[in-house]
Amino acid sequence: MKNIVSTLIFVLIANLTIAQEYLGDNKLVLDGEAKLIIESDRASFTYKVIGYGSNLRKAVTVAKEKIKGTVSTLSNYDIKKHNINTSLFQSGENRAGSAFLSSSEDYITKINISVNVDSLDLLEEIILALSEKDVEEISNIKFSLKDYTKYKDKVRKMAIDNAKERAKKIAKEFGVKIKKVIYISANSFSQGYPNPFNPSTKVGLPYESSVGFYAKPIKLSSKIKVVYEIE
Repeated sequence: MKNIVSTLIFVLIANLTIAQEYLGDNKLVLDGEAKLIIESDRASFTYKVIGYGSNLRKAVTVAKEKIKGTVSTLSNYDIKKHNINTSLFQSGENRAGSAFLSSSEDYITKINISVNVDSLDLLEEIILALSEKDVEEISNIKFSLKDYTKYKDKVRKMAIDNAKERAKKIAKEFGVKIKKVIYISANSFSQGYPNPFNPSTKVGLPYESSVGFYAKPIKLSSKIKVVYEIE
């Protein structure tokens, strides 16, 4: 009996799905697609400081003083406060590295700071300046766009135009007439890095010959499904 009920429910759901997808006869269904590859204009990275102390308060205080010094360095490069944030804070007993005859390292505090850099020309110099401070490591350089919304709208418009152009060509080839749009679905939008072997990644060349960090281009893609009524 349970199997019969399950089967009926499945059939009902299937029928409802088909009913939703069925938009009448004499229709043209197609996808419009578009892709943009844009040179990134923002970089982010993280750096870590560590503080030790005979108690938790001292360990935190030492770490905070180190952070203060690094933030002062960043301000010299016009890095605003809203582009600096704490991404990790850990503090507690230093079980792995406390000294046997001293209590000065009984507690440890680790702080990771994330930094956004909006001037890629300064990226290398900023990292080198931080490396001269009391930091443990600098890592996780990532490239992105400061404002991808305008590019998102652009690539979506390109996908729409692609769907329109494809519809015109197909209608002409088959000798049919497009009457109106009866269904639209913005299937997907994505962003990421393009294949490193794609020739379009040439936009990721260094800004200057002396720059050691290569800015990755950003790939934006959009796909839209359109159903036209035809006659």
